[in-house]
Amino acid sequence: MSAIDKTADNVFALSGDLDRISLAGPMNFEIFNSVATKSSVTISMQAVRHCDTAGLAWVINLLKYLSERDISWILKDVPETLSKLAKISDLDDLISAV
Repeated sequence: MSAIDKTADNVFALSGDLDRISLAGPMNFEIFNSVATKSSVTISMQAVRHCDTAGLAWVINLLKYLSERDISWILKDVPETLSKLAKISDLDDLISAV
């Protein structure tokens, strides 16, 4: 199960699992709606427990969504699993921990 909590005006915290099972539910699009009117966002991934390739794809789609709308973004506390998946997919420059 995954969750998104707004912790400050432009700060969102992801928690739980980012995998093919958890991303099949409504949480998948919740953050997209939440950030649509922002000029910048910070996404904390500190509480993400597990991430698979579906989670990597979801994060990439989120970053693409933000970039297409000229919303600046920062990913914080990227889990090691996600960093490793990004590296073997040659996406480690995109998914870099702050």
